[in-house]
Amino acid sequence: MERMIGLLENRLVPVTDTIGFLQCPAEVLKSAFLDWQRPLQEPRGTLLHEQRVAGSLEAILRRLLPLTSVEARRFLFIPTQTDWTAFFDNGHQGTDAFAPISYLAKEIGCVGVRATDALPGRTQGGTVFELYSPEDTDWLNVVRSISAAPTDGRWAFSASGTALSFETIEFYAKKRIKDRFNSEILKQYLEELAIDAFNPDFYAKEGFLIEKVGTCAPAMQLFGLAD
Repeated sequence: MERMIGLLENRLVPVTDTIGFLQCPAEVLKSAFLDWQRPLQEPRGTLLHEQRVAGSLEAILRRLLPLTSVEARRFLFIPTQTDWTAFFDNGHQGTDAFAPISYLAKEIGCVGVRATDALPGRTQGGTVFELYSPEDTDWLNVVRSISAAPTDGRWAFSASGTALSFETIEFYAKKRIKDRFNSEILKQYLEELAIDAFNPDFYAKEGFLIEKVGTCAPAMQLFGLAD
């Protein structure tokens, strides 16, 4: 077993394989998401309904079920114990954090993070850390991207952008690619940014759920956690 850490002991994978974070209040993030998505969804006959949700982290995350292919239909915005808000969706291969977090970092004017820690064999298998800026960089608004993940059956490591002051660069020269960037290192880097991603107590016991209601993608299918 390669993974050493997992949110909620990995009971809710793939939902918790990838988590997005934006350094802003949940209300701000939720409103910016609606402003972005409503003009895209309403012309196709899809409305966005929002509601407050409360309970344990596991209970709140289960509000995303069932999972869907082709397009995500439910989105969660959960405050944390610091100034970050966590983002999850109900995609059947895990949360698609890149597009919303990178885009909304620029729209809101704040920093964003994508954190992936998934077992090999999953579509998002491997370990990924990405930091997004509110300003353009050499590649979109990605400040730093680090990953160790299997590709076509072989592990590959990559690191691009500007190295952060807290990085332990010598990790990246380890012989075994899986050891160059793993869940323990990801956890350390996130904690440097005041993100305790794998601790359920880091997340508030309330948040916002946004759900698409109306027209669905024609090929969309429903999935449970075990599918």
